[in-house]
Amino acid sequence: MKKKILAMLLALTMAAALAACTPAGNQPSSAPSSNPTSNPTSPGASSAPFEAVMLADFANGPAADGSVFASDGWSNGSVFNVWWKGDMVTYSDGQLHLGISDANGEVEQGYYGGEARTGLYYGYGDYIVKMKPSKAEGTASTFFTCTGPYDINAEGNPNPWDEIDIEFLGKDTTGVQFNYYVNGQGGHEYWYDLGFDASEEFHEYGFRWSEDAITWYVDGEAVYTVNASADNPLPSTPGRILMNHWCGTPDAEGWMGKYELSDATADYQWVKTSATGRELVPSEDGEQDGTMDGLDVSFANGAAADGSVFASDGWSNGSVFNVWWKGDMVTYSDGQLHLGISDANGEVEQGYYGGEARTGLYYGYGDYIVKMKPSKAEGTASTFFTCTGPYDINAEGNPNPWDEIDIEFLGKDTTGVQFNYYVNGQGGHEYWYDLGFDASEEFHEYGFRWSEDAITWYVDGEAVYTVNASADNPLPSTPGRILMNYWCGTPDAEGWMGKYELSDATADYQWIKTTATGVSLGG
Repeated sequence: MKKKILAMLLALTMAAALAACTPAGNQPSSAPSSNPTSNPTSPGASSAPFEAVMLADFANGPAADGSVFASDGWSNGSVFNVWWKGDMVTYSDGQLHLGISDANGEVEQGYYGGEARTGLYYGYGDYIVKMKPSKAEGTASTFFTCTGPYDINAEGNPNPWDEIDIEFLGKDTTGVQFNYYVNGQGGHEYWYDLGFDASEEFHEYGFRWSEDAITWYVDGEAVYTVNASADNPLPSTPGRILMNHWCGTPDAEGWMGKYELSDATADYQWVKTSATGRELVPSEDGEQDGTMDGLDVSFANGAAADGSVFASDGWSNGSVFNVWWKGDMVTYSDGQLHLGISDANGEVEQGYYGGEARTGLYYGYGDYIVKMKPSKAEGTASTFFTCTGPYDINAEGNPNPWDEIDIEFLGKDTTGVQFNYYVNGQGGHEYWYDLGFDASEEFHEYGFRWSEDAITWYVDGEAVYTVNASADNPLPSTPGRILMNYWCGTPDAEGWMGKYELSDATADYQWIKTTATGVSLGG
């Protein structure tokens, strides 16, 4: 698989209209036109109704399928003044909130900002958001699509910088700015006078993107259209969908106004699109030898830049076990992903916070392999597995069965590993394999080959255990997310896991791979 390359485009200039997507997400959506002007006429506006369907509804918190998740750990460029931090993405009152906080000198940029984005890329179609922008001067609240040269496509070439923007400036939320970029060329800003203050209540904003035109909408009404021509090409490259809230340096004050730290947030209720999300690089088949191209994620440089693997945050693994997933328990250092456990200090019903990393896409038959080192702490489990269940609603509107395939290490005895699987909620297939070494002492490769007829588990490339399908022994058949997690149990689980005592032990991972093709839940 051709590696996805990340370029930290930090040296941006303010000359001309400037905006971009940041490495792995987005750079500030669009750019300073120093004096956006109001124009009450909207050329060529189409009145055709939107056809978008729900991508992410924040009524119950984060998108359960991982379609939209928090950016964490990179900057939107030196002209603008934030470093994306997952803590600036929160959920309450049925909304997604994007905030800004003082970085206190921890990064070069002065502030931490909030960004939520998709891992998949979306092309022509309808895009719509229900949002309420921040009214804080010196800020921008956005909704847009974007890709750029840090995204390496299937041909091994960098994508062009293509972008379509909806931007609110906190200094004047009675209007909205539309803009677009084609291969890095912007300067298409259009200021639309809303006739109301957008910061006072939620409204719907969107755009229809086709090969021939882009039309922007407000509350379902087409308000502005640009048409493609030989002299006016339009964006054509699928991009991620992004929402962010950020502020600028003094160099941006002419456009944005001067920012003073506040607790203002940009708020979002939901995102919809009619476009189909796709991975940047298509998958190919491979073998259980570590050369697999369906998904190939190394943690050598930190979090997965394409969002294919991200931290779980804000839900529990069940009452028998004792953790609530918290993003802070997923960290990166020394070329590894680390999953930890901390005391929840009574903040949630579960006694502890644990760490989980997972995919947003679902993967079926194929090879799966991880290079990991489990924790040796008694009372814990360090895992690698695929899973789906009734909380996942499929394309037919029905809940998925609970299908799962497991590799589990118990901290009380890391000289062995447990294999297991579930079919429509039926487990009880545990198999303990004696490794002949202590897995907690160094990294090894573990994996499984999953087919319609059999599951075979591997250790360091060697097949060690196989189960075959039969009429009396059906096997999992439903694609699931790929997950890694680290957790502890309640006293009820001590017979199996041992008794947990709080420690700073972690489960550590270098990379994961699969030959399977990731698909969205809807197909």
